[in-house]
Amino acid sequence: MGFIIFPAVMSFGLQGEGLEGPTLVFVTLPEVFAQMPGTEVWSALFFLLLLVAALTSCISIAEVTVAFFQDRLKLTRRWASCLVMLPLFIFSTLCSLSQGVLSDFKIAGLNIFDLLDTVATNIMLPLGSIFLCVYMGWFAPKGLFRNELSNYGTVKLRIYRVVYFIVRWIAPILIALVLVSSFIK
Repeated sequence: MGFIIFPAVMSFGLQGEGLEGPTLVFVTLPEVFAQMPGTEVWSALFFLLLLVAALTSCISIAEVTVAFFQDRLKLTRRWASCLVMLPLFIFSTLCSLSQGVLSDFKIAGLNIFDLLDTVATNIMLPLGSIFLCVYMGWFAPKGLFRNELSNYGTVKLRIYRVVYFIVRWIAPILIALVLVSSFIK
């Protein structure tokens, strides 16, 4: 998509802060569509596909938690889905409103959308990655890592030891540097 979007944006002379995040999607791209023939068609198609991408991502992310609630709490799929999706609907509504009527409500100088985006991107993703590396490198049951990498022996791995070393030692250190650098800005 980057090979399509960024040249299109640049060819219409748009640049600067409008090339990332919500500004790109909701400000810059509509400006590009407005300069193209068939504005309504391209805009409707783009936002329809964006909606499909958002919904499929949401469903795939929620699926693990829904399955967990079904298995552990013995909930029906409907109740587990409702339990998982309710916080999502609440937070997504607040994020949406933080770009409009709640834009003056700030926490640590950030509106709700920017705060949740910053926490998820700069803190939760690196921490989750570090925990995953530490778990897989040091605490996972013997053979789990090799089985997952080799599809339970169906794929021959010549570099298993290198990958295992990277997951145990190098990746956590590099991810920690990324985490620390997000606070130094």
